[in-house]
Amino acid sequence: MILGKKLMVKVLMMALFVVCVNLGIRSADAEAKIVVGLVDMQKVLLSIDEGKGVRKQLEDDLKKKQDSLKKDENKFKDLQDKFEKQRSVLNESKRTEKEKELRDLYVELQEKTMKFQQDLQDLERTLKKPLIDKIKSVVETVSKTSSVDLTFEVGTTPLVYAETKKDITEDVISAYNKQYPSK
Repeated sequence: MILGKKLMVKVLMMALFVVCVNLGIRSADAEAKIVVGLVDMQKVLLSIDEGKGVRKQLEDDLKKKQDSLKKDENKFKDLQDKFEKQRSVLNESKRTEKEKELRDLYVELQEKTMKFQQDLQDLERTLKKPLIDKIKSVVETVSKTSSVDLTFEVGTTPLVYAETKKDITEDVISAYNKQYPSK
C-alpha cells in the first residue's frame, strides 16, 4: 500500500510538472489559468442512490454476522460460567478436558470473527467496484463540462494549494443519479 502511495505521489508530481510547463507556455499566449477540480469520492459513494443501496446491503450483512457472532459468544460465555461453577468439583482430567474444550471454542470464535471481517471487506470491494468505475466516468464527463483541467480526489491528494479550484462533488452526485437512476 505504501508503494502504491509513493507511486501515486510520483505520478501526481509529474502531472503537476507537466501542468506547470503547460502553464508557462499558456501564460506566454494569454492569461489562461489552470482550473483544478476537486471531488470527494467518499461523499459521492455515500450520496448516490446506488451507493445508499450498497450501504444498506452491507449493513444488513454486517447485522446478520454480528447476530451470529453474538450467539456464539453467549454460548461460549455460558459454557465458561458453567465450567467456573463446576471447576472445584471436577477431577483433574475432566477439568483439563473442559479447559481444552473452552480454548478450542474460543479459537474457533476468533477465527469466525476474522473470516466474517474478511467476507465483509470482500463484499464491500465487490459491491463498490462497479460504482467506482461508473463514478470515474461521470467525474470525467463533469470535469469536461465544468471546464476543469485536472481533477483530484479530495481524500487522497497531496494538493495543498491551487489558485483556481472548483469542487465538483455535488455535480458528480447529481450527474451520476441522472445517468444511473436507482431501480
